[in-house]
Amino acid sequence: MTKRFWRRLWIAILLVAIGLPLAGWGAFRYYTRRSEARKLAKLVPAKVEKGEFVVKTQAAGVVEPENKVPIMPAFSGRIEVILVREGDTVQKGDVLAWMSSSERVALLDSAAVRGASAEEARMVDDAYRMIPLVAPIHGEVIKRAVEPGQPVSPNQNAFTVSDRLIVKTFVDESDIGKVRAGQSAEFILDAYLKERRQGKVVAIAYDSTTQNNVTVYEVKLRPQNGVSRMRSGMTAEVYIEIEKKVGVVFVPKRAVKHKEDGTVVMLAKTPGAPLIEQKVSLGASNEKFSEILSGVSAGDTVMMPSSPVPDEDEHVVRVK
Repeated sequence: MTKRFWRRLWIAILLVAIGLPLAGWGAFRYYTRRSEARKLAKLVPAKVEKGEFVVKTQAAGVVEPENKVPIMPAFSGRIEVILVREGDTVQKGDVLAWMSSSERVALLDSAAVRGASAEEARMVDDAYRMIPLVAPIHGEVIKRAVEPGQPVSPNQNAFTVSDRLIVKTFVDESDIGKVRAGQSAEFILDAYLKERRQGKVVAIAYDSTTQNNVTVYEVKLRPQNGVSRMRSGMTAEVYIEIEKKVGVVFVPKRAVKHKEDGTVVMLAKTPGAPLIEQKVSLGASNEKFSEILSGVSAGDTVMMPSSPVPDEDEHVVRVK
């Protein structure tokens, strides 16, 4: 073989040795850029803002009557006439139903079986008059547990009247010191997820209870609107406004990523440039935004998913 052949062979080997890594690097860069482009297509920009930041604490709640009064007959007998339905508003002293005592029931039924005269029936009616079941408070009939003709006994609940509906929730002991009577609150009923209702804190328990090994305190909210569609027993998510901060730097919660080595945001320094994983320190959070203590500044641009991440859909985290 000639020297020319060997020279060409070595040149070919050298070109392959150089070309393969370059081709691999090129393919790597191509697919990396495609992957980056796909990721970017799923992200949207958001500005780091500075301004007033409302801190809220979140907890589950339930709609309950503030004062619930059961109405029970004082003796055995039979319900004769019912004058109200569930949902009716009644005043204190209103008659909800009329009932007969056991003696009246026995005499009237006996007279009917014997075919007694109208005069005899009138005498029984005069001697044993029907007895009213009366509303003890002004409120709404939230339960009717009897029907006309139904026998009843003492201590059997015939009606339940509530003066007003409230939302009862339980706040963690780490937050209860920031909750005060008169504070504004919002709540969302599971039955009406698209509607935010306003309320006020009206009572905070002094005695604690334990839920899931956590010490909590009962807090009552009085709704300010949308009461007509509320029903006792409905569950709700409650947000109590516990603090307002001024001059706070914050970003949408969806822009924040929690990793093993810390918390980061995807910072876009310049348009078209690769994103930078910027570590940040977090402060308080509310249902939409997170306070940034360090890492980015107002006016910076961060990238976030165009739709909420599953299981992280703008839920409020407890303020530490």
